[in-house]
Amino acid sequence: MDLETFWYEFSPYIYLVAGAISIFFSRALVGSIAGGLLIVAALTILRLRWVHRREQDKKVKKVG
Repeated sequence: MDLETFWYEFSPYIYLVAGAISIFFSRALVGSIAGGLLIVAALTILRLRWVHRREQDKKVKKVG
């Protein structure tokens, strides 16, 4: 697995962890907001990938 593929697949999980750490350890409101945005971004990416891969699977099943 090359670096680009690794980053593509694991970046949402890294965003989730970074967001949770930011919220947990931040004492400032800005840090908590940034952590929340990281978590929202990660969940959005995961949902979009899930929907796209599900649609691709349906297309493959129709053709095959």
